[in-house]
Amino acid sequence: MNLRRPGIIMLPLLAGLSTGGCTFDLADPVSNDLTPPPVVLATDQPAPWAIALDGGNVYWTTVNTTDDTDGEVTWVDKDKTQNPIVLAHMQYHTGSLALDDTFVYWVTRSGGRVCRVRKDSSAPVDVLAASQGEPVGVAVDDTFVYWTDSARGRVLRKPKGDVAAATQTIASGVVHPWLLALDATTVFWTSYDGAAVMRAAKDGTTLPKTIATPVGDAWGIAVDDAFVYWRDGGTNLPGRVMKVGKDGSHLQQLATTDGEGPRFLAIDSTNVYWTSGDTTDGAVLTCAKDGSAPMTLAVSQAGPRGIAVDDLNVYWTNYGGATVMKAPKTRDAGRLGHMMMPAATSDAGP
Repeated sequence: MNLRRPGIIMLPLLAGLSTGGCTFDLADPVSNDLTPPPVVLATDQPAPWAIALDGGNVYWTTVNTTDDTDGEVTWVDKDKTQNPIVLAHMQYHTGSLALDDTFVYWVTRSGGRVCRVRKDSSAPVDVLAASQGEPVGVAVDDTFVYWTDSARGRVLRKPKGDVAAATQTIASGVVHPWLLALDATTVFWTSYDGAAVMRAAKDGTTLPKTIATPVGDAWGIAVDDAFVYWRDGGTNLPGRVMKVGKDGSHLQQLATTDGEGPRFLAIDSTNVYWTSGDTTDGAVLTCAKDGSAPMTLAVSQAGPRGIAVDDLNVYWTNYGGATVMKAPKTRDAGRLGHMMMPAATSDAGP
């Protein structure tokens, strides 16, 4: 399903919105920047999209837009002491993925499935749910796996310990739910082109509530103890990095970036990280959670998409460059230093 629109109407900023965020200057690299260049963890990946981490490994999905039947779920260790290992083939246009201690979970957007496989590949792929329309986002907690069905406007869950259990509906009738994030009691999600960031109780006992209204499409989302963070924007229009209190208060714009539409987002205890841009002008960026201390971590990336962070590094996929990358989370130079990689020529993609 093609959810792109030819453009959006730029609405006025909401009353009470703080707009003190930063705009990123993609200037020439500073000469005294001694930070090592990005490390290429994997090459020849057919349109890598979402990414996730555990203590030692990096996992990602590939979309492979030339053949929807040939998406993959792959991993490599963070230090790249081996070649990447494919956990699942023929995955019908994969979406996002999530991890617990034992399994990798993902969705297949064309096949309408929610799947998992053991990290050690000791058992075949489990199909937890089928005929799900177009699932895009997936997340897990100790008990359940959660996902969005963008085509049918639903947010759903299922017990992880019972593959045969019935699927439970958390929310329905919402517009194109996209990516999602969890806290202890609540599921939060972005609406791709429905101009909403929403929440509902994990058990479905509360009606969905809109806690923010993006300007344009909304993609990546993350939560911490107090706030929800997300990316919004539109094709060929500046994107924004936003946050709002979980109750819908204290809406704040943290940053704006140039590039083609909003992308993924990740957080740690102090910072927000995101990917931005198209095939030849992509960048990996960060700022503090209050919008201060802006920094560009990498430029000239070939269509960066998924992003994840650990204690030391930021990891991302280059959709157009067919690579999976990592780089330090901080820069040695005080100004907006850059790490540059050769760009590839490819369709910008979803």
